[in-house]
Amino acid sequence: MDLSAPPQTGERFLTEWLESTARLTIRPKMHHSDVQLIRLHIVSALGRVQRVKLTAQYFEWMMADMTARGLSQPTVQCARAVLRRALRYTLKGRLVARNVAMLVDRCRPVQHETRFLLPAQARAHLATVGGDRLEAL
Repeated sequence: MDLSAPPQTGERFLTEWLESTARLTIRPKMHHSDVQLIRLHIVSALGRVQRVKLTAQYFEWMMADMTARGLSQPTVQCARAVLRRALRYTLKGRLVARNVAMLVDRCRPVQHETRFLLPAQARAHLATVGGDRLEAL
């Protein structure tokens, strides 16, 4: 390890992990998904933080911010999973003392109320689509 080099940021660490380790260990479709998730959501929250200074609190803030921006719970959970995998790699290489992403709890699932059409609404809908080529759908 070059002690004169500047500390590695989260963005640089994740980019290097994606190109070296992740590309070789996961399927291409999953790799593409991870690249998009990191580029669109994770780097904006953690990109400038030094890798050695990442804490569970940073991850919790990131997940709360993603939720507040209206991202789905599966997307937030995928972000958490990507970070856990990336930090597991650093743990194996003894670049960090522990995988702080493992300390972050899963998001609580959001319960959605199921709503159904009233009989009058269903009849109105069927009347509207009557005669259309996709009416059966």
